[in-house]
Amino acid sequence: MKLSKPIIPKEHGAWAVFLVPLLIGVGHGGGFRWPAVLFLISSLGIFLSYVPAQTLLRTAARTSQDEEKARAARHWIFVYLLISVASILPVLVALRRWLLLPIGFIGLGSFLMNFVLTRIQPKTIASDLTAVVGLTLSAPAAYYVTSGNLDGAAMVLWVLNILFFGSCVVYVHTRLRALAARKSEWSWRDRMTYGGVNLLYHAIMLGILALLALNQLTPALQLLAYTPITVNAVWGTLTLVSAVDFRKLGFTLLTHSIVFLVLSLFLF
Repeated sequence: MKLSKPIIPKEHGAWAVFLVPLLIGVGHGGGFRWPAVLFLISSLGIFLSYVPAQTLLRTAARTSQDEEKARAARHWIFVYLLISVASILPVLVALRRWLLLPIGFIGLGSFLMNFVLTRIQPKTIASDLTAVVGLTLSAPAAYYVTSGNLDGAAMVLWVLNILFFGSCVVYVHTRLRALAARKSEWSWRDRMTYGGVNLLYHAIMLGILALLALNQLTPALQLLAYTPITVNAVWGTLTLVSAVDFRKLGFTLLTHSIVFLVLSLFLF
């Protein structure tokens, strides 16, 4: 039987949401020693398995009848999960990082909730934020693996990453709503109507970051890591139109993610 090509997630944004928090967690937890390398391989296996898992769930729910895709999904989810389990076992046994298991169950719950929400209505803010909550678990998990502590610092890392990538989600959906409106002229009221949720999100995000800094859970300088994406989101709302260059938008958000990664490693 001919083997199918590896099933790889095509959403570039998903790769950033997975890798950036993981690297931040490793950086703050102790760096790339052997536990971090094995955790990275294991996490990559789980991340790669989510697309074939979605295919199998759609087949089970009878929303897809493509047997060839289902067969390929069964093959690759087995390969990915086998790699994942084999990689993480030494960490679990030798270092007794057993709290990775409940973290994994939270991630599984996020994945299933995202699947249910996308069945009800594809690509909403709620479904994408649910995915962000699950993917950014790589930050506290990586911190726990490398430091041995699942404490307040690990939870703060999770919150910081959720807030950042939630910003990306809300802004992208704002641009999509504006594109769907197909308006030729935009008044101030139009921009507030279509971009109000985006502005509200960023106001809440900055408020949470300020509270974390005031309670000395993060340094005040951490706010700098959110400055580029916040300025871009606010300016994008104030100049909102029914047009979007998705390649440029994707490149901009990727750049912001890299800036967030670098500043978070040096400032937090």
